[in-house]
Amino acid sequence: MTDTSIKAGQIYRCCAPRGGPRIRIESYTPGAARAQVVDAETSKRPREVLVSHLHASPVTDTGRRRRAGYVLEGRFLPVLRDSEPAEQELDKVLRIVATWYCAVNDGSGFNANDLAWDLEKAGYPLPDVPEDVEDADA
Repeated sequence: MTDTSIKAGQIYRCCAPRGGPRIRIESYTPGAARAQVVDAETSKRPREVLVSHLHASPVTDTGRRRRAGYVLEGRFLPVLRDSEPAEQELDKVLRIVATWYCAVNDGSGFNANDLAWDLEKAGYPLPDVPEDVEDADA
């Protein structure tokens, strides 16, 4: 991957067959050998990753699936600095929604139930909608 295409906020997923953490680019200086990353979901575990381990495509030049490194998911989430607690909570919810939205548009087989489940797992269950409100929308 050319270093000019690496930007703060990009999300990468692990290519290892056993899976691994998704990471978000926190900062990158063009031409540098390493990028500063954190866990995509939690924004924790700051660390460095070699730029040579960041790939734009999940397949190699020979057409084989990558088994090492990280592949760009096509998601871009802005990096917030020094957020207030309420903004951090909002940021967490918006990241879940943005990730779901991109997955739906990528044809990954996600639906609204997946979004509700991801929000519930993160501690943000959707409120019950009274039947009269549901009928009013129809």
